Amino acid sequence: MNMSWKSIAQKKQLKQNEAQFIPTFYHTFNEHLAPHKRICSQDLLFCVAKLASTEDFRRVFDTMKESGTYIGHHVLLHYANTFAKAGNFRQALSCLGSIIEEARTEKIRVKTANELRFRWSCALTLHRSMMNKESYHETTGIVATLVDFGVKLDILLYNVIIHNAMEASDHTTAFKVYNTLDDNGLKPDKVTFSTLLHGCTMTADPSKFNGFADYCAETAKEVRDPWLAADYLYFQFVRLHRESHQPEESLARSEQLLETYLRFFSPRPLEPFWSANSTFSRASSLTSSRNILNESAFMDPPPMALYIMLQLEILKATSTNINKNHMWALYQNFTELVQTNHDPTLSKLAKDPIIWNTFLLSFCRAQNFEHASQVVQDMSEHRTNPNVYTWNILMQGFFKSQQILAAERVFDIMRSRGIEPDQFTHEVMLRGYARAQHVRKIGEVMEHVAKEKQVDPKLLRDLARVHDQRRVLLALEKANIRREQWREMEAKAKEQREKLKWAPPKFAPLIEAKEEEAGDKVGLVIKPLFDPGSKPSLRFRDVLK
Repeated sequence: MNMSWKSIAQKKQLKQNEAQFIPTFYHTFNEHLAPHKRICSQDLLFCVAKLASTEDFRRVFDTMKESGTYIGHHVLLHYANTFAKAGNFRQALSCLGSIIEEARTEKIRVKTANELRFRWSCALTLHRSMMNKESYHETTGIVATLVDFGVKLDILLYNVIIHNAMEASDHTTAFKVYNTLDDNGLKPDKVTFSTLLHGCTMTADPSKFNGFADYCAETAKEVRDPWLAADYLYFQFVRLHRESHQPEESLARSEQLLETYLRFFSPRPLEPFWSANSTFSRASSLTSSRNILNESAFMDPPPMALYIMLQLEILKATSTNINKNHMWALYQNFTELVQTNHDPTLSKLAKDPIIWNTFLLSFCRAQNFEHASQVVQDMSEHRTNPNVYTWNILMQGFFKSQQILAAERVFDIMRSRGIEPDQFTHEVMLRGYARAQHVRKIGEVMEHVAKEKQVDPKLLRDLARVHDQRRVLLALEKANIRREQWREMEAKAKEQREKLKWAPPKFAPLIEAKEEEAGDKVGLVIKPLFDPGSKPSLRFRDVLK
């Protein structure tokens, strides 16, 4: 939709006003509104959390809390969610506690604590407390506080507790909680099984959990849950991938995964990929010779299931001595099916960069940069914007083939498209420059590498490839000095920005004090709106202009 310059200017002005709203509200509240407990409408208090950044909102909230401003039930829930999303579980619990304190009787307290919205806020607080995994030990205390509020732990909250334990790699606790569900009169749901199964998949040895994984598979068939079935397929993919080392083992892995896929999902989305050289060519024989579901009993696969099977075919094409054109033919088949909207699930998968990045990685590993560049071009044509992983893969491919200028060009294109490099981007560049013996560039990139990554053994081994180690050490030392200088400058600039931002607003006076010689009268002189004898010409103007 075309926008006039006037409307664009208005939006820009509104954005500027929005940035100044919170500091202005803060000062106005402190100077004039704080003594009046109920002067602020609940709509206004709700909007404060919407407009403020996390740090600014914490500052405003502390002021409102100190002054005893009345904050209603629904606004407090919104505040609790705001703090919870930022990982500030203590402030979130404080807001939830304020809601409970408003209850006049025990019956009302228990009823309030077990309302659906309140329980969802409790679950969000508990879940986001794991933004920092080092806070896992706080989970027990948070749960105890919720119980003190009167919250009855339901399957939603138990699922979050299990999730936190799995995230912290505390598998023993996760399964202990799972085993207590029956004692508490609760039944595990599909989220419970998916959470546990995903945690098992991420362990160093998933095969230890084969029995539980098979139970999840039976549950997925029983409740007809395609996502739990896809989680089981992913579990088998990871397990078999770690166990397979020889080409013949890889072929057996392909057949096992195909059989697993056909236990749950329709082969229809994959049929166009079946060919004489394909893993999928055995699907027909597997379907007829083994106990596979008939078409009416199949579930539609989620995009994740299709991605696993396509990734398997890509891995097979790149790890064996199949015709070199097979990979390109597979990719062309994929793009044609997406363009013709052959299958809704395949089209949905194509909207995610992950499948395109998998094709891109296979071409870069083969140093087939003509086809790799075509993948990036096709992504844009299919309205799937390349992400930071896309550019990292392409840049790494050029660095590994000693095409330094091409890799730097990829980095420039990425920045020009507004995509900020991540830590892996800088690690890729560092390794590439180490291989190429570009000591000066190593120093420049090292400024952006996190301190904990600088002592990573793999990175240190790559830096050890540089022949002139004395120059490397000198470049790294200079990089550390520049980084510290930049941090000091950034800290001072931030302090100055905050100082200007939170400076009290200056309002222009309505009446201007002015001294004039008018006999013996000296004092306030009010400037007339119109000069005497002039003909006023009134014109209304947009206040935002």
